Amino acid sequence: MALALCLDNHNTPPQRLETAATLTLDRVNAAPTIVSSAPRARAPVPGLAPADFKTIVDEAAALCAVSRLFAEVEVTVDAELDTQ
Repeated sequence: MALALCLDNHNTPPQRLETAATLTLDRVNAAPTIVSSAPRARAPVPGLAPADFKTIVDEAAALCAVSRLFAEVEVTVDAELDTQ
C-alpha cells in the first residue's frame, strides 16, 4: 500500500508504520490462484484525526500498485490509527 507516501504527502508522517497482508489462495480452473487480499496497516500519527486517516488510507489504496494488480480480486483494507 502507498500509505507512507500518502501520509507524507499530507504532511502527517507516521511515527511507525506496521503492515501485513493476508492472501487467500484457492484453485481456479485447477490452478492455484490468489482470490482475495486483505492488507492491514497500523500507524501512530500524532495530530491526525481518525476520519482524516481513513481518507488518506482510501487514497493510498487507490494508488497502491499491488491493489491494482489484484483489480479482479476482492481486496479489503484494515487500517487503524494507533492513538497510544
